[in-house]
Amino acid sequence: MAEIMELWNCANNGGDFGADLYERGYILAIKDHRDICIVDMAGDVYCLTDLIEGETSSNIRTRMGISNLSRLPTVDDAKWLQRGREMPRRNIGLRFHLDTNRINARQNLPYMNHLEKWHADDVIILNMSEEAYDEARSGNKNIKNRTEKTEEYIFIRAKDVFGGEEKFRDKLRILLFKSTCLDEGQERDVRILFCSKMAGAILITNDGGSTRQPGGILGHAKELSSNHGIEVMTDEAAVQKVRHLISLRDKKARSVARDTGLPLPSWVGSD
Repeated sequence: MAEIMELWNCANNGGDFGADLYERGYILAIKDHRDICIVDMAGDVYCLTDLIEGETSSNIRTRMGISNLSRLPTVDDAKWLQRGREMPRRNIGLRFHLDTNRINARQNLPYMNHLEKWHADDVIILNMSEEAYDEARSGNKNIKNRTEKTEEYIFIRAKDVFGGEEKFRDKLRILLFKSTCLDEGQERDVRILFCSKMAGAILITNDGGSTRQPGGILGHAKELSSNHGIEVMTDEAAVQKVRHLISLRDKKARSVARDTGLPLPSWVGSD
């Protein structure tokens, strides 16, 4: 591996050499309690004395300032680190759908403000079903900027393509309304839930979230999740979920940066 010899010759000191190794995807490790090795991203192990001509293990240790070999990970530990060394992306992989009642036209919903900021920063994906989109656009015209706010989101259309979709919606109709004969508003709720299911999204809603409106979608959250695989929650609960995953993401990013020497992304600690 001529690359390692080149890095060794070009480095001003042992610290620079170690940093260059990390930048190229290698992890320094100890083998058999005495040999300094590198482990590449494929998990292959190479002894530095075999790669750096004319240098002994003692010389390499002295130049790199490694006085205590036990401070280096073992070869097995380095292989494990290589498997998890990839720096996480900023997006935490959550997709949310908005119910009509969470259109934040006046920006007076504090938890929605958080979610919208994370969406703008590509931390999460935030959109809505075609049914919610159409309802929001044709809803209360007295709410200033409601239509403009709605148009900020991409809407998702769920088509019947796999077979059995109507039977599935019937189960939702019976769960929520104890009937398969629904009025327009009830049918829209069913279609919004169905679209979230098809899109693999979490529905954010306030339906059933007040004492004046018990039950509703939130009142059946447990059954929707366990029996039908549809996750629904309030915007407050969504913020809590996102914050938890951001914390785990940032923890991993710091760990990867520490173990590999990769630069810490600027968004760590800022979301």
